[in-house]
Amino acid sequence: MATIELNDSDLVLARLVADKRNEMNTGRGDAPAYARNSDRMEDNTVAMYASTRCELATAKAFNRYWHASWWPATHHHLHKHEPDVGVNIEVKRIRSPHNPLLVKEDYVTLDRVIVLAYAHTDPDNLVDVIGYIPAPLAWDIGTPVDWDNSGLLRQVSQQQLTAI
Repeated sequence: MATIELNDSDLVLARLVADKRNEMNTGRGDAPAYARNSDRMEDNTVAMYASTRCELATAKAFNRYWHASWWPATHHHLHKHEPDVGVNIEVKRIRSPHNPLLVKEDYVTLDRVIVLAYAHTDPDNLVDVIGYIPAPLAWDIGTPVDWDNSGLLRQVSQQQLTAI
């Protein structure tokens, strides 16, 4: 695991991207796998800011480009296959530091490398980039998620990830 310290400029950029993404997605519903589990969901403003910090920290940890992009919800279909970082990195943010990695079946088809990250809340400039795994391997070794009725998610324990 690598703990990445974001500077003030990083936090401003992460907040800007989070706010723009939230603005662009106002009124848009959750993906089916998440919509069925709405009681598990976190406030979008909190979740998006944590996610953008995780993406930025991952870019720093791997010395890759962070796209920092947003688009209107009506353009989601044009961008949904784009990676979070670099050319093939998908960042999965966890809310608790020991949670497993959730893998979507789509990541296998896209041949992503999935990175697991945890954004601290106090202080909010620290992000633990926990580890990574190629999506096809993650899917193969992953186990079904008990709350997922779609069959499109699997979970992988942190111990099965390659450490940063």
